[in-house]
Amino acid sequence: MSKKRASPGDDEIKPPEISEAHSKLLTELEDEHSRLVIADQFASLYKLIPFYKKRNESLKTIDKFWLRALQNHGAFVSLYGNHTEDLEALKYLENMWVERFEPDPRAFRLEMHFKENPFFTNTVLSKTYSLKTPPS
Repeated sequence: MSKKRASPGDDEIKPPEISEAHSKLLTELEDEHSRLVIADQFASLYKLIPFYKKRNESLKTIDKFWLRALQNHGAFVSLYGNHTEDLEALKYLENMWVERFEPDPRAFRLEMHFKENPFFTNTVLSKTYSLKTPPS
């Protein structure tokens, strides 16, 4: 007669314990890796800025490009797709630009550049997003 296998989870296998010193070493290595990845991302973003500027000049020739782009974005449509006044204002949107901040490129300012319009007097509307370090 064959021995019946235990159900998954019946024979709990615990991971081997590691020393506090090794745990600290692994944490330091993970932190260093994260810093290097962020630095690499930031360097890559800066290399792309000339391309983005060139692309923006080309996009200006396409009538209502940014309105069309936003209306094709699922999350945007689910939030703002039924707001007629917002969509009317976005007909005046000429350009969008993202400015990244050092030392962490995940922090940024989104700028929306508008033509003269009946909805607001500012030609640039911006929103800054930053990350807070979680408490230790």
